[in-house]
Amino acid sequence: SAHAGSYKFEIPTNVMLWTNADRSGPVTATTALAADQGQWLYAEGTMVGAGNLVVDWYNAATSLQGINQIKMTTFDWSGPQDVPNYSIYEYKASGAAADSAWVDTQYGDFSTGNGTSDAKVLWNTADPAVGTVTYKANQNYSWDFKVNVVQVKLKMDASNQINYNNPPVQTGPTQIQSAAAGVAIMAQITVEKLSGPMVNGKERGVEFIELGLIQNLRFTQQSGNFDQLPKIGAPGLGRRRVSSLQGAKYHIDCVTDNPGRSTLPWYDSANVTGGALGVGYLNSPGGVENVLFDMSDRPRTTASDVVLLTEGSANDSIDSLNIIDDFNLYIAVRTKDAVNGSSDVYTQRAQASWKADGSGSMDPLGVWKAGPNARNSGSASFTEIKDGSVVPVVDGTPANDLFPGRTWPTENQ
Repeated sequence: SAHAGSYKFEIPTNVMLWTNADRSGPVTATTALAADQGQWLYAEGTMVGAGNLVVDWYNAATSLQGINQIKMTTFDWSGPQDVPNYSIYEYKASGAAADSAWVDTQYGDFSTGNGTSDAKVLWNTADPAVGTVTYKANQNYSWDFKVNVVQVKLKMDASNQINYNNPPVQTGPTQIQSAAAGVAIMAQITVEKLSGPMVNGKERGVEFIELGLIQNLRFTQQSGNFDQLPKIGAPGLGRRRVSSLQGAKYHIDCVTDNPGRSTLPWYDSANVTGGALGVGYLNSPGGVENVLFDMSDRPRTTASDVVLLTEGSANDSIDSLNIIDDFNLYIAVRTKDAVNGSSDVYTQRAQASWKADGSGSMDPLGVWKAGPNARNSGSASFTEIKDGSVVPVVDGTPANDLFPGRTWPTENQ
């Protein structure tokens, strides 16, 4: 309104006022603005909270307090803004009205939390895009939280293949190496493209993306049988020396040789196990086209710490080895945007499973004979994953580093 005099403002602590959109021209409690001149003001939320912006008017003769006021509520929202496609991340908001909520997405689908202030979104797009998550603060105001969704496109053709080398071979008194020559497995898959959305001629998001191979390992069987030893506490014969590592638990598995030791959780961040044309890991690559990811492995497993077991007056030489190592291999992707724990999320983009079986019998001279299933086998290729599934094990002690501390209790067969 055009009145003689000036306006001053009682400003709540959760906002700052400016006369310009670039946050110049600060307005404070002592700033006087001429009442007879139009003036845009810009409010900036500086902390979560709510308060009234009060307008006071005065001239040389009198003053009027609270001639107008408006409630100003500021809220906070958070979530990763640079993410790979087909991944799930958390988006939070706090400080708004009780009925405020995430209500819509573009290039994504709510995984959980639709209609709440704590939602997870699957960025479900094949192409690079600027996605949005819409937050409805009240009936009159909604805002879009913008997210750069980076395309990770796999080539699911003949270059996606896994090959196995056999047979296993005995390399120690109770130790079996999974392949007599060469490697037990060679796996490869091509990343056809990794690209971010273009905004004003600039590609966004790719500098936040890491991509590589991760392997999880379970020591399903790791034991030796001594068939002629009497059972303890039960009739009959048969005792077994069992590694403390045997069980249902999966471990992170990676290259642990020096030089070339991998950075967890990547299987081979130094790219030492693949072929000359492949890689095992890329960090913030940008502009990726037709990059071959490959790896190899040759497990070597011990089934018992002894070949002759004595209990009381009885003893027996080892009769058979039980060795099964189960592997899950992933091509995985993550963002380095750490907000809401996002950088700890390693999303599967492809998965394969394989097994190294070194089970077999031992003759009286300690020579191993392969059992009927002793071989390396598994998936013939990777299966593409698009549902946002995460790699189950990404931390902990690498499997190879567990061997020095294992123990060997004895149990009945």
